[in-house]
Amino acid sequence: MKTKQEIFNQVAAHLMTQKEPAKDSAGDCAYRGLHGHQCAVGCLIEDEHYNSYFEGILITIEHDSGSAPTGQNRLLHDALLASGVDVADADVEALLAELQQLHDNVDAESWIDELPVIADCLNLTFTPEN
Repeated sequence: MKTKQEIFNQVAAHLMTQKEPAKDSAGDCAYRGLHGHQCAVGCLIEDEHYNSYFEGILITIEHDSGSAPTGQNRLLHDALLASGVDVADADVEALLAELQQLHDNVDAESWIDELPVIADCLNLTFTPEN
């Protein structure tokens, strides 16, 4: 499984290269959007594990409830696990939720300013070359 730092590095590098959010034809954020764009979490899902059913699902697996994710959440969970991302780890889930929120709610021009904040809050490191 990828470490939190490896996940962060992969997503940061992806966002800094893509420089714009992944959007669907309606203008909504998407794991896989137009022009081959991928969101902060979508870039972690290997193509063979991606399913269009993931669209519209946020990273919100309830660790405290003791129950396993179901339905579409389960499919997303399984795809991330198969891609080397341990979303059963609450710290990894928190990182993914932060990165998804960044992609979905912060202007792309501000990602370079917000990524170090996320890294600092989660005891990770960020350099623009990530």
